Amino acid sequence: IVSGALLGAVLGHPGTGLLLGGLLELTTLDDLPLGHHIPVNGTLAAAAAVLLATGEPGLPVSAALPAGLFVGLAFRWIERRLRWGRKRLVAKAEDALQDSGRIPFLRIFAKALAIEAGMAAAYLYASVAVLGIVLGAAWPRLPAFLRDGLGLAFLAAPWLGMATLLGELEPR
Repeated sequence: IVSGALLGAVLGHPGTGLLLGGLLELTTLDDLPLGHHIPVNGTLAAAAAVLLATGEPGLPVSAALPAGLFVGLAFRWIERRLRWGRKRLVAKAEDALQDSGRIPFLRIFAKALAIEAGMAAAYLYASVAVLGIVLGAAWPRLPAFLRDGLGLAFLAAPWLGMATLLGELEPR
């Protein structure tokens, strides 16, 4: 919710940002990072959806929402590689602990954070650039029944999100 609303406000479209961020939050609410499972990156999904809906050529929100969800879902592949690479940082921490008796936590944390943020930003930029061009060119050429179908599916998104929320609130 936060990233969509903030980005939408910065871009002059707070309602669009809140709508897309809220819908993505509701639909991914039960996708938790348990065990080896890497969930959909809701922050990247919301950012991509807002950028696609508010930028040029300005996709309708009914197309920006699934495109943003795709961006957040596809980032899991990169996240898997980033987690694999962080194993080297753990090894460096273990070596430092053995050598000096202390771990340079701040330096290791800052490096991991910088790598994660840099990769996420580069991925978001590339994804929005490519999807903006491809979907912007394809959208007007799609048959009307596909555009209308995405519009109907978008109308169902709040209900699906609320069903997810109710499922999470249900006592177990």
